Amino acid sequence: MGVNPASGVVFISEVSDATDYHNEYIEFYNSGSEVCLLTNASLKRINGGSSTTWGFYADLVDLGDIKIPAGGFLIMARDATSQASFESEWGALPSSCNFNKGKSTMYFGTSTQYRWQLIYDDGIKADVITDDTDNPVGGDGNDSKQNDDGTWTTTGSTTSSNPGSLAGDDGLPIELLSFTAKSNHSNIEISWQTASEVNNNYFVLESSSEGINFDDLTQVSGAGNSNEIKNYSFTDNRVHSGIVYYRLKQVDYDGKFTYSKIISANNSLNKLTLNNVYTDDSKLLLNIDNTQNSMAEVEIIDVTGRVIKTFNLQLIKGQSNYSLFIGYHLTGVYMIKIENLTTSIIRKAIL
Repeated sequence: MGVNPASGVVFISEVSDATDYHNEYIEFYNSGSEVCLLTNASLKRINGGSSTTWGFYADLVDLGDIKIPAGGFLIMARDATSQASFESEWGALPSSCNFNKGKSTMYFGTSTQYRWQLIYDDGIKADVITDDTDNPVGGDGNDSKQNDDGTWTTTGSTTSSNPGSLAGDDGLPIELLSFTAKSNHSNIEISWQTASEVNNNYFVLESSSEGINFDDLTQVSGAGNSNEIKNYSFTDNRVHSGIVYYRLKQVDYDGKFTYSKIISANNSLNKLTLNNVYTDDSKLLLNIDNTQNSMAEVEIIDVTGRVIKTFNLQLIKGQSNYSLFIGYHLTGVYMIKIENLTTSIIRKAIL
């Protein structure tokens, strides 16, 4: 799932032609709130009157997916055999990055600066330009970055750069070691761990039922500036059934923010159904359909509301018959209540 790139949402954020040409790269940034697909997009390199165009789907992708996470980056590297080899040259990519290797025909590094265009074919009009550097950027030994306001800055004589950031950034605001969500059936435990934090004001934990549209769930204060491992957690106590998606929005003191990768947890609620209830001499007989093994409490309640008998019952997954010894024969109208952590059922029974 995802949306197509649109002007002002996906743009070229960096062209790195460092003097050490191995693994040079072009970086794209998604400033929107949804995953963006580049299947129908192409990249055009312009030098004066000549130009070369590469389609993402046909020519550029050799490893990974052609999509950019919300608030994340896509790194298209030259000559990198894998993300691991790329990171050995440039350092670890942030969790908001997706990595792709350009095929051998794709040539980023050159002594000549180029003008670059990101183009999308919407199936109706060809060559809809969604981003244009306007002027040549990069060049041998140069690293050029763009902010979302269209301003480019260039650093010369560089042997390396900082993929996964925009111009003006001092690097990643946080180093996220882990981000996990685990269901225990009655709720979902979300936890994350950072190795370092820079200018980190707070986190917003967001959730979604389909992984596309996210809502704020809670806000958690950050550590500001830290070089120590920090642990964070939150318990989602809302009633869920099925898969729930989560992501972290990290917000700096100056209001800038980045998104983490999207994670999920499958919270299949334990549902039970009381199909039948009757007595046989001194026993209460129940037919129960349960979606998983669990403990339940069974109460027999008379017409005055008095609980006359309580049982703790071990339910097994599936439909089964259960026999509870009462010690005497029940006749008349009673309420049978059965309850576990997620479901409570009250059934009138004429015994």
